[in-house]
Amino acid sequence: MAALALGTTIGQSVVAVPLVIATRRICGPAAMAGTGRASLASLAAGAAGAAAGVAVSLAVPLTGRFVAAGVAALAATAAILAFAAVAYFLDPADIRPALIRAARLARRRRP
Repeated sequence: MAALALGTTIGQSVVAVPLVIATRRICGPAAMAGTGRASLASLAAGAAGAAAGVAVSLAVPLTGRFVAAGVAALAATAAILAFAAVAYFLDPADIRPALIRAARLARRRRP
């Protein structure tokens, strides 16, 4: 399973380079403004999210399947929150629209 994840990551990264080059050629340099900052912010946010998920997973001892499922959900939630916090801190202009949309969707689902 890890090999599949690694292969997917490498494949997406390799395909991204020609896509960025084509976008720049077709749409002009303005279309790529802020790409470097957003890339570095997302790398840092991904590392923070991974660290938060691992920390939660290692902090709670597992005693069964149901506990493991609960810990997995908690670790995923911690990873998402850590990612969002770091991404918002490093690049608020890019993540603010996503947070606004998520808040709207959450408000719609409430009875």
